[in-house]
Amino acid sequence: MPVSILSLYIGGELFFDETYALSSHFSKHSDRANSVILSLGSIIDEIALVAVATLERHSSISLGAILGSNSVIIAAFLVFILMSHKRRQPEQFTTVTAYTVLIGVVLLFSAYIFHLLFWVGSLLLLLIFVAYYFTGSGTTEKSEMEDTTGNFSLTVFVISVISIGISSFVTVEIIQNVSKILSVGELLSSIFIAGIAGSLPEIYLMKLSFNRGRDRTASSILNSSTIYKTAILLPLSAMVVPVVEGGNEIVAIITFLMLALIQLIITRF
Repeated sequence: MPVSILSLYIGGELFFDETYALSSHFSKHSDRANSVILSLGSIIDEIALVAVATLERHSSISLGAILGSNSVIIAAFLVFILMSHKRRQPEQFTTVTAYTVLIGVVLLFSAYIFHLLFWVGSLLLLLIFVAYYFTGSGTTEKSEMEDTTGNFSLTVFVISVISIGISSFVTVEIIQNVSKILSVGELLSSIFIAGIAGSLPEIYLMKLSFNRGRDRTASSILNSSTIYKTAILLPLSAMVVPVVEGGNEIVAIITFLMLALIQLIITRF
């Protein structure tokens, strides 16, 4: 299990390095295009994992991976904020946090009213992303981007894609096997294996950004983790394989929503 997760992470890091190099071309023309490329590139390992789980029709694994990693990352971000001297974040970040809370409300609404996340809830989440994108909240701060962008390597890019693909299939199989051995739901297994373990690299990058005084960079890492995963990745997956509401699903959604609310309160006031 550690090998598959490590391979997934390394493949994701290689892929992100190449998308970072590729984004330098788009940054000359569009800040938004640059931001989308960087954000999607930073979560490519989770995109691949959710894609595999969706193709194999395991919606609980997709939900667990997304909500699990998001909840852990938000909790870690709150700890870093409380430990820092600068608790109040820029207005742009407050807006993004409000979008995160709205996403949690839509998820809870869909679970309670429709007892699943399918077309209605998914379309609402996608509309939230459209609003987020066109209000300018999704742009990356150029002042905090590194200027050491390398040249794009097609060979490294292909190797990273292969590594991510194989590791994703193996990780999904591991989650299913752990669920059967421990007699627990796939959601819980996904939260602990894919969610928590998958969030560790992003937590490390956030901590590194805070130590270097780059609060906006840390915020961008959190934004791509919450907005892009829950407002694009989750609804697209749910349109293919509906997420059926259950006790554990409700708890996971409420936990995510409560953490987002605490984040909004702490960083705003």
